[in-house]
Amino acid sequence: MIDRQTIDLILSRADILDVVGDYVSLRQRGANWVGLCPFHNEKTPSFSVSPSRGIYKCFGCGKGGNALNFIMEVEHLSFVDAVRFLGKKVGVAVEEEQQTQEQIEALAEEARLIELNEWAQRYFHKYLTEDEKGKLIGLSYFTERGLTLETINTFGLGFCPDTGAQMTEAALAKGWSVADLVKIGLTVARENWKTDRFRGRVIFPIHSISGRAIAFGGRALRTDERTAKYVNSPESPIYHKSNELFGLSMSRKGIAKRDKCLLVEGYMDVLSMWQRGVDYIVASSGTALTVEQVRLIHRFAQNITVLYDGDSAGIKAAERGAGLLLEEGLAVRIVLLPDGQDPDDFAKTHSLEEIEAYIAEHEQDFIQFITSLALDEAKNDPNSLTRLAEAVLAKVALVPNPLTRSMYIRQTSELFKLSEQLLTDAVNDLRTKRGITLQREAARDLRRAQETPSEAQEGPSSIPPASDTEQRLDASEREIVEFLLRYGREDPWTCFDLESGEELLGATIAEFFFKQLDVDEITFENPTYRDLLAEYREVYTSNPDVDLQEHFTLHPSPDYAKLAVELTVDKFTLSRRWQRDLSPKMIETSHNAYLSLAAERIIYTYKARVIMLRLRALEQQLAQTEDEALQLELLRAIQEQNHHRHRLAELLRRTQL
Repeated sequence: MIDRQTIDLILSRADILDVVGDYVSLRQRGANWVGLCPFHNEKTPSFSVSPSRGIYKCFGCGKGGNALNFIMEVEHLSFVDAVRFLGKKVGVAVEEEQQTQEQIEALAEEARLIELNEWAQRYFHKYLTEDEKGKLIGLSYFTERGLTLETINTFGLGFCPDTGAQMTEAALAKGWSVADLVKIGLTVARENWKTDRFRGRVIFPIHSISGRAIAFGGRALRTDERTAKYVNSPESPIYHKSNELFGLSMSRKGIAKRDKCLLVEGYMDVLSMWQRGVDYIVASSGTALTVEQVRLIHRFAQNITVLYDGDSAGIKAAERGAGLLLEEGLAVRIVLLPDGQDPDDFAKTHSLEEIEAYIAEHEQDFIQFITSLALDEAKNDPNSLTRLAEAVLAKVALVPNPLTRSMYIRQTSELFKLSEQLLTDAVNDLRTKRGITLQREAARDLRRAQETPSEAQEGPSSIPPASDTEQRLDASEREIVEFLLRYGREDPWTCFDLESGEELLGATIAEFFFKQLDVDEITFENPTYRDLLAEYREVYTSNPDVDLQEHFTLHPSPDYAKLAVELTVDKFTLSRRWQRDLSPKMIETSHNAYLSLAAERIIYTYKARVIMLRLRALEQQLAQTEDEALQLELLRAIQEQNHHRHRLAELLRRTQL
């Protein structure tokens, strides 16, 4: 276990902006920073980071918490592994008690496989830079391609020995298993035979967004008809190729700073451009661009420029990618290099200034790009022009932003000399048809899911559904916890106990709630709220200087931290005009009046709901017994509870004044 003091130290040193900024492009908005949520697909930022409180919150998907919660979510790490990860980042040594054999065996498979992959990356790199054969074959290839030793070291490039299973044997000698080597694609094995998947190939490590090696691309140096030029790691528990972009771990800060991403196809394209100083570049690694990759880019930038070869294959790839990029709401531009050159070639013969000048001069938005290629071929042939216009409109219909879509329609109207209204109607028709298709697909998927029995659906549920009163009781407990986290230590001097008529000058909100719960011996039904309230009360009583809201939002328990953030983050704030027009005294008076009445309303509403549950239980007992003495006792209890209920109803009416 990791002690609480270590976790608190890590959280105190972890700058939430620095932690989140490694994964999300953030822009300042008032006191907070906003960006596109990394946990769900969105085109308008709803993800907010509060540096002053050290927390994040997404108002779209609801996820929130502190820096530790964020690392757990974004890196898919266990609590302990996330503490280690964040501790390493902020320079805090994490010491744990000796783990048992069972705990060692229970380590997440993902963490183990990443560790193996990172060992392999170091092995390949060391073989490239230190072994004579590696330097002769692998290092000479990279240097002949124009890469410097600095670039080779920065990206951790490597070389795999071409002698069968040399890397595999080295891994086994270090204690790794054949099963794990096969699982992540480092080794190919049969019954009595095994070999290195990447033997004789130069190695391009593929890193996760946080910089951990999760896969490899290997290029053969001697090719023939039976040898594939490139071999990549297969899909595995730690690598899903559709979700990764080569170079993103190195370029994400440059992309976020410029709000622009340069997209190329191959490993060498990224490496050569990066070496020239282009620090906002990624590659789809030779695979067709995927929706997941586009969304990954969108987390860091709104603008993307596709830089592909000027040949026909490059043109087709650019056209294919444009649709996905537009559909996800990015501003898309396309640059074609001079015929016969790829970004790798171009970088070798041009300086950074020349590269950026060429891009600025030749980048076109997607409509200009498509039409400039085809208009000359179509000439004045009406059929060809119609097909071209339809192809352009099909792309325009994908654009989610109505203003951007309108601008594209106007541009298309001018290029094709067609009525803008006609094109608008055509695009709307395409969007309607596409919406119907998507609805049908969603309905079909839902039907299939319902027709496929799952373990969770088998047999009748043993848990009865919560009643409306039970649901409302849970909501009341949640409201009490929220009010305590927000205002527990505040002392609204207008507060008094309506039930007893006793003045409560000097009493805090927390003390008022504690007294009200104690006098009727009420304990929360929801175990999470009950346990949190118990810790809240203990900390409140033992340490009056602790900021209780901060205590729970920065709590090492992920559940407590997420709940505290969810309950205390405001989506809306007073506008500057209201803040300017309201005097400090007016704000203070209004605030105190609100606290006193709200605290009373909340606790009396909760008590009323507790009574309703008690009444229901008593009435059920009464209906099930024939014992006259017990019936009389139950009737008296029901009468007493009804008396309390009417009294609470009167108190609640007063809180509305």
